[in-house]
This record gives sequence, C-alpha cells and structure tokens, in this order.
Amino acid sequence: MHTRAVERVLRTVTVRDATPEDNASLLALDAACAMGRCRAWTIRHDPDFFALFRAANVRAHVGAACDLLGRVIGVMTVIEQPVAAGEPGATNWYVSGWQVHPQHRGRGVGDALVQWALRRYMTIDGTAGDAWFFTAGSGTALGQRVRRLAPWAAISSPIPLWSYCLPTHRRGAMPSQRGWTIRPAVRDDVPEMAALWSAIACRRRLAPPLDAAAIERWRTGVLGAPPACYWVARTARGDLAGFLALWDQRPVKQFRMERRPPWRRVGELACLAATHVCVPPNDGEPAGAMLSAAADAAARAGYSRIFVVADAADALSHACRERGGAGRAFSAFVVCGRGRAADDPDRRPVHVEAGIA
Repeated sequence: MHTRAVERVLRTVTVRDATPEDNASLLALDAACAMGRCRAWTIRHDPDFFALFRAANVRAHVGAACDLLGRVIGVMTVIEQPVAAGEPGATNWYVSGWQVHPQHRGRGVGDALVQWALRRYMTIDGTAGDAWFFTAGSGTALGQRVRRLAPWAAISSPIPLWSYCLPTHRRGAMPSQRGWTIRPAVRDDVPEMAALWSAIACRRRLAPPLDAAAIERWRTGVLGAPPACYWVARTARGDLAGFLALWDQRPVKQFRMERRPPWRRVGELACLAATHVCVPPNDGEPAGAMLSAAADAAARAGYSRIFVVADAADALSHACRERGGAGRAFSAFVVCGRGRAADDPDRRPVHVEAGIA
C-alpha cells in the first residue's frame, strides 16, 4: 500500500462513502461502464442506485472515487452480511460492483477503490476478518492488484463461478420433473423452508441466515406474484427437497441487452434473478426440476431469461448447463487479515446471492 504509485493516486483521487445525493452521478457511471464488448448484456441500477440494497435488506457500503473536481469517476461496493455457518454473529464481506469510468482507466483509480475496500473491513495493521472479492474472468488481475496493495494479506486461490443466462423457452433437452411436485410457495411451507435452509446453509460457504420471519418478509414484501416468487420442490412423499426465489428486479436492477438483432429493440430484458437457492450441494435434480417448471411459467408470463450464479463445482451448475443456459465466467477469492491462512481444506461450494450482486 505504500508504493509511490499509490501515493500519487491519493493526491488526485478521493474515495468516500457515497450518499443518495450521488445517485445521478452513479447512474451516469453505470451507463458509461458497459460490461465489455464481447458481452451480450449489462446491468443498470436506475432509477435509484441504492434501491437494490434496501429491498434486499443488506448493509452496503458504496465507495465513490472522485477526481479533483469532485466528479464521480469510479465505484466499488462492499456488502456486509451475516453468515449462517460459523460463530454466532459471524459476518462476511463481499466486494463487487467495481467500475471505473472509461476515460479515467489506467490512472490508478482502481487501486484507490481497492485500498478503500480493504480499509472498510480491516484495521490499520491488517488484523481483521475475511473479505470475498468477486470479479469477472479468472480474477488474476484483481488478485495481483490486491497482493500489490496489501502485501501482508493472505489471498486464496481463485474459486471458479459461473453466471448463467437461462432461456425460459424450451431448447434442447429438459430436466425430467417426474416424481416431483413443483409449485409456488405458500405460507404453510415457510416453517419447513426455514428448517431446510438451516440444514443446507451449513453445507455451503457464504450462505446468509434465513429464518421463517425473513422468508415470509421476502415472500410477501419483496417478491411478487408467480413466477416472481418462491418455488418449492417436493418429493412424491411430500417431503420438501429444495426451494429458490425468482425475483423480478426491474424496479431496482435492470439486465439490458448490449447486442440484439436489428429488428428487435435494444433495452431492458424481462428476466428473473435467482436468489435464496436452497438445494443440496451434491444433488442437482431438485434444482433442475424447479428451474424447468419455473421457466415454463416465466415464458408464459412474458419473461425471456432467468439469471443464476453458481459455484462451477456445484450440482446447481450442472442443472443450469442441462437447462441450456449460456455461462459467463466469474471467480471469487478470499483476502484474509494478517496472520490468517487463506487456503484451507474447505471444499464446500460457494453460495452466491445473485440478487444482490
């Protein structure tokens, strides 16, 4: 962190906590930062950059990088969220949403944002918990940057993730739903859903706690009518085998196409984002059955895509590939404080809340 390059950056770039008054500047930065020329879609947060975090009830710190004139030229988001597995009150930090205006790239703005993120969750001497950094691709470039800025930190090997864009219309082979009852959740399902989440969350890394009250709040206050709802999978005997929430995020977060055929209007996709995915890590069958049934209902309601993010080694990824979704490579790595080990034998799949990414 004490290189001359960083010192020069700090003289020209200030990173501060963004406020609602920065909304217009953050949305303009959103519009300027497409997700790459080879990408077919991008994400926008208009009309309110902060609405997503309020709806998901997460504590988010948004860092705004400003130049000497006070203009917002970069942003990074650090989300603070409890985890279900671990000591009571355990918290994970998610670092994502890293954007630098195209006209200001290569000038150290990204370094200033990463340094700000590290200071959000670590003490001055680097003795604090763990932070998960999420990035497109292999994550090598961002990992090298963090290592350069924080040479005292322990950084784990990248964990491969995939973001799937699943078409709702039938294409190719479909997972069998034989033997499964798939339907939207009702209030009577909620206690069983909370119990199943408690049992499965400890078998995944980063899964947040979710009790019956929180599930009911999401079911009635965040999600809408089917297909934007909780979907549950029950066996032939009636046992609850899994559930997932499909969230229509258009009021708070929009998926927009960057490229479309000339006869179709470029703009917002009518799509659903998967969150609170609760399926066994080693069994993709309930996930496949739920995605199949939900996709059929979504297609009838006019939705064209379902977005899911999953650990590449997870059975959920297999279910998404079987569904015919186009995948985009992501990765995650852990940055640990001084004196802590980053690479441990924990092989549980990473739980990713696609809804708040």
